[in-house]
Amino acid sequence: MRFWKEEEQWKKWLHHSAAMIGGFFGAYLVLTRAGIFGNAQTLNLISLVLAICGANIYEVMLRLGVLILYVSGTALYVIVTEKKLCNEIALSLFLDAVALVILGCMPQHIDVIWTMYPIAFALSFQWNAFPGAYSYISSTIFSTNNTKQTTLAFTRYFLYKDPEDKKRGFFFLGTLCFFHIGVLWAYFSVKWLYEKGSFLGLLLIIPVGLIAVSKKCALSKNHCIDY
Repeated sequence: MRFWKEEEQWKKWLHHSAAMIGGFFGAYLVLTRAGIFGNAQTLNLISLVLAICGANIYEVMLRLGVLILYVSGTALYVIVTEKKLCNEIALSLFLDAVALVILGCMPQHIDVIWTMYPIAFALSFQWNAFPGAYSYISSTIFSTNNTKQTTLAFTRYFLYKDPEDKKRGFFFLGTLCFFHIGVLWAYFSVKWLYEKGSFLGLLLIIPVGLIAVSKKCALSKNHCIDY
């Protein structure tokens, strides 16, 4: 039982640290690309339908490309995990790093839709690679459901004083807090280096990697299976 608690605690901190990366990506694109939010597909799909209605073939093709990459990221996660091709956490961090480098190399005048391409693929994979902890399903790349779950949990705790609701509330609240730490880091990164500030986002990968590696060391001491 002790091992299970440690396992879930490790997942919690891994999840929270990954949320910083999601927050960084989201804020970076908002700050450097005219307020575009590329972490999710809602805006892209709405814009795709509007482009179809307006017969804007160029935009339709670009936005279809974003959708295909987003779907491909999720499909890749399924293939990697089902076929056990490699460690999904390591691959997710690699894809995040590649996306950050690509963003930093993109010229400022490029069509903003192109900047969504590396983000769509990398964050689609990340969303699946860091699903949550304690059986709580939580996203590391946007905040809507985390805000909802935090509100539901703390409201229920106020009504019934169930410790499980309190625990659930703090988990989702923690994800929100770490997500916005990433937002803050994006703000200062862009303030210092503007579009090249994406390179500073690479620093956020370090704590996630360290937490991931720490599991193997901790579990080996407790005679548990390796990571």
